[in-house]
Amino acid sequence: MREPERLADLKQAMERIGVTLAERIASGASSIPIERIAEVMAELGYESKSVEGPEGPGLEAHNCVFHDLAVADPAICEVDLSLLRTLSGKSVDHQRCMARGERSCRFAFRDLKPPS
Repeated sequence: MREPERLADLKQAMERIGVTLAERIASGASSIPIERIAEVMAELGYESKSVEGPEGPGLEAHNCVFHDLAVADPAICEVDLSLLRTLSGKSVDHQRCMARGERSCRFAFRDLKPPS
C-alpha cells in the first residue's frame, strides 16, 4: 500500500473511532454545548476548558491523550476532531496543536453550512 493510501485509511479509521465514541457519549442528542464537551473531554483524561475566542466558543486542551501517537502521525488527531464534530454538531477548526509543537490544542466551532 502506498503512503498516501495508508494515511487516508488511517485518517478514516481515526474518524470512525471518534464518531463511535461521540455517539456513545451523546446518547442520541444531536449536539452538546461546548461547556459540556469540555467536561466530557476532562472525563476522558484531557485538561480541557471551554474558551471564548474571536470566532466564538472554543475548547482548549493543555494535554493530549494521544500526544505521542499524534507526533508520530498527525492523522491521529482525527479521533479528537471527529469526536468534537459529532458531539457539537458543528464544524471544527483545529487552530493549535501540541503535536505540531504548540503549547496547547485549540479548537474553534462553527455552525455547519446548510447544503446548497
